[in-house]
Amino acid sequence: MKIDCIITSAGRHDLLDKTLESLFKYNIENLNRVYVYEDSDQDDSFCEVIEKYPVIPIFGTKNMGQIHAIDELMKRVE
Repeated sequence: MKIDCIITSAGRHDLLDKTLESLFKYNIENLNRVYVYEDSDQDDSFCEVIEKYPVIPIFGTKNMGQIHAIDELMKRVE
C-alpha cells in the first residue's frame, strides 16, 4: 500500500533536510506523495532542501501555525 506523507516546517531547514533524508532513505517504496508545508518566509535554504527530494512544497502565509498547516496538508491527502 502506498501512502501520502505530510510534513510541517517553520524555518528549521537543517532539521527538515535531516528528516527528508531519513524518510527517503528508509521508506521510499511505500511513499505515494510527500507534501512539505513551509510556515515561514520562503528563502534560499528552504528551496535548496526541497530541490534535493521528490516533494510537493506548499507555501503558507507567514506564521499561521502548525494546526493551520496540518489542515491545509490534509486537504491534499488521498
